Amino acid sequence: MAFMPWKDEYSVGVQLFDDQHQKMFQFINDLNDAMMDVEEQAVLFAIIEGLMEYTKKHFKDEEDNLRRHCFSGLAEHEAEHQKLTKSVIDFSVENKNHDSSVTVKVMDFLYHWITDHILDSDKKYSEFLKGKEIIGDV
Repeated sequence: MAFMPWKDEYSVGVQLFDDQHQKMFQFINDLNDAMMDVEEQAVLFAIIEGLMEYTKKHFKDEEDNLRRHCFSGLAEHEAEHQKLTKSVIDFSVENKNHDSSVTVKVMDFLYHWITDHILDSDKKYSEFLKGKEIIGDV
């Protein structure tokens, strides 16, 4: 069973964003699997880097579509994206500089980072974007 299975409650009702969120869940599940297989730190950090890059793309797609459709909560949503991105970058740099191993603490951070963002912030745009044309790709 996956460390972080997708649940219907995570759906924001926008197919592109649900697909992107599921891909982010897969990155975290891949990281968990690599940890369980005691992979080298380079493998673990490559997965984290992939997650970070994909997350930046996802955040841009969300923001572009929210801007395009004049979502009133865009500034707040962008600010949260910036805060989350900074937290992940700071965390990654700190761990690389100290050559620390990826731990359960990291997985806990990533789990709460993504689920809390989806269930709180992303749900705020869910009804607003339903039925609107969404541009981007998985």
